[in-house]
Amino acid sequence: KILKVDKADLKHIQKRSRELTYFFLKIYQLNKKNKLGLTLDDVERIAGYNSQHAFAYLEVRQYTTETKLLNYVDKQIKRSKRKGFYGNQDVIVTMRDYYKDCELLGIDLTNSINIFPKNLSKAHSETSKQIKVKESEIMTAKILKRAKSLEKYNFENDSYLIRPATSSVELIEESEKLVHCVSRYIDRYAKGKTNIFFIR
Repeated sequence: KILKVDKADLKHIQKRSRELTYFFLKIYQLNKKNKLGLTLDDVERIAGYNSQHAFAYLEVRQYTTETKLLNYVDKQIKRSKRKGFYGNQDVIVTMRDYYKDCELLGIDLTNSINIFPKNLSKAHSETSKQIKVKESEIMTAKILKRAKSLEKYNFENDSYLIRPATSSVELIEESEKLVHCVSRYIDRYAKGKTNIFFIR
């Protein structure tokens, strides 16, 4: 009960003298929890992968069957040929990352066209770009809000103007022109952990 192993499976594990490692147990439990339908042989095989590959495989398997997944992986490796994917692990980890992007962007993962894009590498590149744009928009909105809250500290006389930074682009340009690291503080500034003012 503590290990969440079925009695029948436990007997089978003991008969086959399988080593009940932490990793084997973790894969076994995730298989049961997510109802992936993996056999004990499948669990043992996946537990033999490195941890990143194994967990990526389990996440990807929630969207498709074993047969469809392996066929798709083979096609993607053949498509990439000399450049791109070097093996099953590369494809599966990329699929996992692509699916995470799709979830964040609200892309329907019940549609087989989205689950199995013709060119996975290109599809993942596109979703990554969209995520960056979305994150940039969110960051810009946060920085603009911060700048408005700091406007009360604006100062101007005949010689100088002091005002808060109003965008991530401004902070990046400031770093480039003055050769310093203020652009590294974009996230801290957006979250209100620091205040940044420009002097002109």
